[in-house]
Amino acid sequence: MNKILCNRLEFCFLHEVDVTYPGTCKLKNGYKFHYLPTDEVELTISNKISDPGALKTETVKIKTGADCAFLTRIPTARVILVLTTSENEKYIVGSTQYPATYTYQEKIPVTEITFTANS
Repeated sequence: MNKILCNRLEFCFLHEVDVTYPGTCKLKNGYKFHYLPTDEVELTISNKISDPGALKTETVKIKTGADCAFLTRIPTARVILVLTTSENEKYIVGSTQYPATYTYQEKIPVTEITFTANS
């Protein structure tokens, strides 16, 4: 991705999703995206080719000083991320078939969260 990512991360839990299409994620009625303010966002995309086929891995690392209790209480949750570029374009990480999972480290006053989606 040759675009600059904004320090804005929105996400939804998999059970809130109605359908995903390339570049968009539609939520079920009554749900809205969760906003997580970030101090730093880093996106890494890697592709591996092997006999069974291609594997694309998208990793998003963030640092935030925001309260992440709603995420850290559900450490096995599957999510879909929406990243915003400086041109106000949306970049979706994860899908209903291949949602992102996450790990986190709480380091007062900053929490580091790593989201990973494989497809």
